Amino acid sequence: MIKKDSKIFLDKENFIVFRLTPWDSKVFWFNTLEILDIEYNNEDNLNLLLIKADEFFENKNIKLVYCRISTEDVFLKKCLINKNYILTELTYDIVNAEIQETDFISIFQKKIDVLLPTEEDFIQIKDIAKTVFKFGRFHEDPFIDNDKANMRYYNWIDDLKKQGKTFLVCKNKDISSGFISFLKEEDEVELILGGMKDKYRFNACFFWSSFLERLKEQGVSKVSTRISSSNIAILNLYIRLGFKIKKSWLGFHKHI
Repeated sequence: MIKKDSKIFLDKENFIVFRLTPWDSKVFWFNTLEILDIEYNNEDNLNLLLIKADEFFENKNIKLVYCRISTEDVFLKKCLINKNYILTELTYDIVNAEIQETDFISIFQKKIDVLLPTEEDFIQIKDIAKTVFKFGRFHEDPFIDNDKANMRYYNWIDDLKKQGKTFLVCKNKDISSGFISFLKEEDEVELILGGMKDKYRFNACFFWSSFLERLKEQGVSKVSTRISSSNIAILNLYIRLGFKIKKSWLGFHKHI
């Protein structure tokens, strides 16, 4: 039995940390695996490690492997490409560490209600998650069916809810038009997922700024998230709200 986070070893200085992802296997109908970290001390050992990993994937009948690596790691980038990994995405870690110093409402000149969702709202949240996303790890892989990528987000809402993540929504009359899911630890917040119904996208700037103002009122000092570089409209929104790019990642997939 494979543990939650396991390792493939070449030796103590060269190893891969990975986890099986049954929540993705459920959607794609084949075994999936995420590489969480790759440690290596030279290019030759990295190549040997990736060969050993391929043997492991074949033995466990893994059909899709994915990982994100630093854009600065040129050796790893080259070796992954040589081992038939395809580059599928570029993502940014972005952060605003000046929440308490920012007047978010003044940026777009409008504040709207940000509410805790009801059980009825969660039905609409799942519908938003299933229909509005066009970017991300699976949507940007040309070899993954778009409907299955949508279902992955749909299922993710229940997973986040079970994990105790916080959700907030904005409404247009009785309709949940947008949502944000996040994790709060002391005075820092990590935004996990958020989306707006296409019909109400014009409200996104008001929802996000009102949400951040609410966090400010709760004493939050720092907010971070990860976003696809292809999602230009939302990236520009975050920049307008004072976020800065902290780190960039390359997303690689291997279809086996």
